[in-house]
Amino acid sequence: MFDSVSNVNDYLSEHWLAEVFPNKLKDLAKGWKELDSQGKNTPVKGLSAISGSYLTALGKLPEPSQADFVESVTDLHRMLLSAVGFDSTETVLETFQGETPIAVPLLGRFASASATDALHILQAVPAIDADALFSADAELISPLQLSITGAKTELLGSVSKAVTQLFVSDHAPRYLLVIAGSVVLLTDAARWSEGRYLAFDVATALDRRDEKATGELAHHAGLWSADVLLPNDDGKTALDAFTEDSEKHAVGVSEDLREGLRISIEKIANEVLDQRRGAGRPVNGIPELPKELTIQSLRFLYRILFLLFAEARPELGILPVGAPEYGSGYGLDRLREITQVPLTGKSAGGHHLHESLNLLFRLVNDGHGAENRNGDGLVFEAMRSDLFDPARTPLIDDVKISNKVLQEVLTLLLLSKPSKNKNKQRGYISYAQLGINQLGAVYEGLMSYSGLIADDDMVEVAKDGNADKGSWLVPSTKSGDYDADDIVWREDRLTGRKDIVRHPKGSFVFRLSGRDRQRSASYYTPEVLTKTVVKHSLAELITDETTAAEILEYRICEPALGSGAFLNEAINQLSAEYLTRRQNELGDRIQPENYATELQKVKAYLALHRAYGVDLNATAVELAEVSLWLNVMHKGLQAPWFGLHLRRGNSLIGARRATYDFASLGRAKKSWLKTPPTDRPLPEGPIGDGEIHHFLLPADGWAAVADAKQAKELAPEAAAALKKWRAEATKKPSVKQLDRLRALSRRVERLWELALRRLQISEREVSRQINVWGADLPAITAAVSREQVESELHDPEGPYLRLRLAMDAWCAMWFWPLTGSVEDSDYDDDNHPGPPDLDEWIKTLEGLLGVVGMDVADAGLK
Repeated sequence: MFDSVSNVNDYLSEHWLAEVFPNKLKDLAKGWKELDSQGKNTPVKGLSAISGSYLTALGKLPEPSQADFVESVTDLHRMLLSAVGFDSTETVLETFQGETPIAVPLLGRFASASATDALHILQAVPAIDADALFSADAELISPLQLSITGAKTELLGSVSKAVTQLFVSDHAPRYLLVIAGSVVLLTDAARWSEGRYLAFDVATALDRRDEKATGELAHHAGLWSADVLLPNDDGKTALDAFTEDSEKHAVGVSEDLREGLRISIEKIANEVLDQRRGAGRPVNGIPELPKELTIQSLRFLYRILFLLFAEARPELGILPVGAPEYGSGYGLDRLREITQVPLTGKSAGGHHLHESLNLLFRLVNDGHGAENRNGDGLVFEAMRSDLFDPARTPLIDDVKISNKVLQEVLTLLLLSKPSKNKNKQRGYISYAQLGINQLGAVYEGLMSYSGLIADDDMVEVAKDGNADKGSWLVPSTKSGDYDADDIVWREDRLTGRKDIVRHPKGSFVFRLSGRDRQRSASYYTPEVLTKTVVKHSLAELITDETTAAEILEYRICEPALGSGAFLNEAINQLSAEYLTRRQNELGDRIQPENYATELQKVKAYLALHRAYGVDLNATAVELAEVSLWLNVMHKGLQAPWFGLHLRRGNSLIGARRATYDFASLGRAKKSWLKTPPTDRPLPEGPIGDGEIHHFLLPADGWAAVADAKQAKELAPEAAAALKKWRAEATKKPSVKQLDRLRALSRRVERLWELALRRLQISEREVSRQINVWGADLPAITAAVSREQVESELHDPEGPYLRLRLAMDAWCAMWFWPLTGSVEDSDYDDDNHPGPPDLDEWIKTLEGLLGVVGMDVADAGLK
């Protein structure tokens, strides 16, 4: 890429520009060559032709105070636009933001087949470079005019503010060009809000006059000429195709990143195993070790990934990226150079990289310098996330990963895979381009993989050697029994060489298992589908009469949370809708330069106070929490904790506040076993006198395995015994038993009341003061740390955990296994307790929940 083209904050993927765009440019060059042979103008030829005259005219421009300054600048800009194929005509766009009329003087307006204009062109006072274009005194040639009232007009001349204003108005274009003498700027609404744009040093390119087919002038023409920015007969522009291809390339890179993560998990896990063996620590005979190694390695790697993303989005204020001390002493970006330096001797076996990463992880999780936000020094807002909790990676931190292994891991996470073209260098992965959704896709793709420790020298086999849909491990000594085409070969991501996939005895293997994927139901929803589903779902909820304040009262729940894709998208769309409606209600508007910040504040408010999620996978909940954090973070948001609303659990199976009335069931001659309980939502008040909560009673589904066909075939005696026990346990309770159950229900109601009060207190404590634009929200003064909230809420003697344990026990009875005796509740030869009869069940609940009149501390309240 030439230095006269600046790809600011990855408007297009750097790797795409370096690896893919040259081929796109060659295709354009072929068309231009053909036009040139016919004597027709091309943008490269046009730029070359005006190079001398344009630079001369630029140098002879009159002073801004002179009468002919505007006319001279306009003529100069028209010369440049004409050279690249634009037939520009000055016009004034009449548009609105909310109820405010806005007049936008344009040097060119180009329509498209849709309601959105393809391109608008603004002209600014000539600047020497792109930085000068955004300085405080950079002005448009003709300012925007905002009619605040019938008698008051506000002029908006600042280039950056005018661009933002145009993009938040009703007739925002698909693309925008700003021409300012030596500089041309290209951007669009979505990328501008993220601080992303292309800037072109036109004067430098014209002075060099590089006319080669893929030279400097061709790069300019290939990114901002009429051939690229104006729509074809299908209504699409070449730049549309470029941006889509760049985004698809990011998805492709995310697939490469998933493979890089898979390899990295193996490398870290094998390093842990090697160091444990070297220290004489146990490795074999620990059934849970492979699973724990998988989870902890993935957790460690995702800490790095999320921080790379945070560094790529400095406008979010998550990390002190702009501070020189951060870049030189803490930032991950400095590690890019380390990946290219060969490590030998002591440096390879040292732990500097691991210690540096752990220091950064600690600063992010615990925070630093919050008391000195307005002073000097680095400030890290405390995250308090399970993902960054050091207690969550004990296997890794106990041994510390060597510099050699971490250098290989960082190479996999920071660099694209080796090119088949040996003349091409590996590019850096753009985390700004990847975004939260792609990081979620990478994670959910890995959910179908499983880890194990090889019990022999192994090779991988798969049908036709393709392991994409799963593979099998076979001993190396038996690999000859398989067709050579079924042996799996894989390219080494670090060297680019291909070899048979071998796993030595005792090594950690992380491979695709289709069955695990089915069990986990880990399927990623593409972003385009997420946006569409949420959009149409909200359309059913939000009407023309819906007020902005009502939107802030919505509660959002994603019952299959995953990495939080749907939850984040719902927050994004509701936040934008709130600001639109509130501006219209107030007849006021947000200053363009403040819009992105105000949007983040609304998103943060909804995420922290109104968003909920549940997932069976604990690691998914951790990653969803961090994805929320990345999505809504903004400067000034202090130590938010989303974990109270994001929980590990089962959305489909569980106990709830629902009851049976045995008196009514008796009159109707119905059994509770075949009758659904009556839901008793908390807002409807206390349950009826004599009603019994459903989770206090045995259920017809207890020991469900006894009814399974396979159980009857494989263990008929155990299945029959379990069915016999269930029949006894589910007999109609006696009068005495019903009295005890009703007393337990009264106790449950008391505990539920106390738990509700504890949760309400916890809700207030995790709330944070967020000044949502246009909203009248109560002041928050009782915000406390996550640790304080959890210590109170998770008191094992408190009402919340007592109730939860009772419900968990009731759910567990549905999954009672075939193994073990059911004759009594004593321990059998296998040291496995038998299931309880009804009296034992009631007695256990009384010991756990207490009984009316018994003094049980109302733990967990202040």
